[in-house]
Amino acid sequence: MENSHVNSNFTSIGGDAFEGYIGASGSGGGIYIDGGTLTLRSSSVNKNATAVDSFGECFGYRGRFGSGGSGGGIWASKVTFILESSIVNENSIGKSCGGSDGGSGGGIYATSSVKLTLIQTTVSKNIAGSGSITDGVEIGYGGSGGGIYSGGDVTIERSTISGNVAGNGAPAAPDGVLGNDGGFGGGICVKNAMLAMKNSTVSGNAAGDAGPSWSVRGGEGGSGGGIYATKLTLQNCTITDNVAGKAEVMGGGAGEGGGIYVVSGQFFQNNIIAGNSVDISAQHSDDCYGSFFSCGYNLIGDPTGCNSVEDPDGCSFIRYGYKELVGSDANPLNPSLAPLADYGGPTQTHALIKESQAVDTGICIFTTDQRGLPRPTDSYGWTVCDIGAYELIDKTPPESPTLMLSSDDDTGSNSSDQITKMSDMTITGTGKNASTVQLYRNGSQISGATGIVSDNTFFIDISLTEGIHSLTATQTSINGYTSAASSPLTITVDTAVPRPPVCSFHRTMTPVSATAITSHRKPRD
Repeated sequence: MENSHVNSNFTSIGGDAFEGYIGASGSGGGIYIDGGTLTLRSSSVNKNATAVDSFGECFGYRGRFGSGGSGGGIWASKVTFILESSIVNENSIGKSCGGSDGGSGGGIYATSSVKLTLIQTTVSKNIAGSGSITDGVEIGYGGSGGGIYSGGDVTIERSTISGNVAGNGAPAAPDGVLGNDGGFGGGICVKNAMLAMKNSTVSGNAAGDAGPSWSVRGGEGGSGGGIYATKLTLQNCTITDNVAGKAEVMGGGAGEGGGIYVVSGQFFQNNIIAGNSVDISAQHSDDCYGSFFSCGYNLIGDPTGCNSVEDPDGCSFIRYGYKELVGSDANPLNPSLAPLADYGGPTQTHALIKESQAVDTGICIFTTDQRGLPRPTDSYGWTVCDIGAYELIDKTPPESPTLMLSSDDDTGSNSSDQITKMSDMTITGTGKNASTVQLYRNGSQISGATGIVSDNTFFIDISLTEGIHSLTATQTSINGYTSAASSPLTITVDTAVPRPPVCSFHRTMTPVSATAITSHRKPRD
């Protein structure tokens, strides 16, 4: 399938009711494939959903129902499945019912028989299903893999997994004692298989929260806010701004590994794993949890809970050596990243700020970064690359912006029909896309007078007092480089009310001579 769009579809309820059990809700809200080969190229799978069970909350029913349908966007089995230059966005899974588990794979669900590959693809804002309760003792787990769930091997290249959410665990049943666990892997969950990622970004995902209990014990928060994997290989990836599941009332504990939870990592090299978080009740790291081999050149904000082991091929985790940049629980490293946005290329990335310790401290593994731009690029002539998915290329300050008064403000607002008053105005101009423009008045920064350049243009609303003002501006690129000041724009604001106008005649009048006036009418008697 190429240049295709699968949007806004909805599965029906699966299975028929019989005593004690009800079948699972339908799976594969947008695409359901069982066998063969499927390639989606330059396509989108958006806003599809598996059905919410028609029994609603199922209060009063003491049996157990089937799990919620899996694969809000795509469900696949026994297939070689490739997504290239595609988008899987805002798909969701309906809530399960009657104490069953929430469906997994809000965007994509793949069974153990699937070989799944993502190239230059975005998986964003998908939601796995939440667990449900009965008035008996059955409670459901939250669905795992908000973006992707797979039981088979997964390969991801030059792609972004962002803003996905795993399902929450069910609260304790009314006459039960335990709440249940939140789903694992807010962005990606790969169980009993290998996840291999390179030149990719995992950002802003969340594992499922625990189900609360009001008597004995609530469930545990889901682990792996960004990634949960049995086996994991990471090269030149950026894992940031993800969060593990929270503990709830009488909770059994928060999830571990805000960024990554790995059971048995293969090797990590040249990655940023920082800026992730866990609930305050968690016992371990904000950023990673589990065992892995390190081949060096990683920037890890807080490695508490990461257990590195010696790699038989010679890679070792050198915590404070030149090969690693590692913080601590008390002092995690700040990766100094710009927000997730379009900085060029087909997928969103986190640009590096010039102060980032990831700049020029990595090793060159690949010839391009996630955007497809070349590595290494270094104005200092060093043969080193940056750590993470983004290579900082433009290391020179941008040119100065231009300034002008918006044409809509040339006349201002009318006051008393006698004077034009203009103290509130819009300053516009041109600059470098995504840069931040700051205005100055008479050499001093104007607080709050900033604007973002879009389509090479910016607009900034300001208010000036009476007088003559010399305005200048600078622009700062997304990487933190600031231009010189612009040429000044001089604006005069005059709020004085003029005096009323004086009227006078400018035409000379000719005097009229007094002459006798003769009447031809006869006077009355």
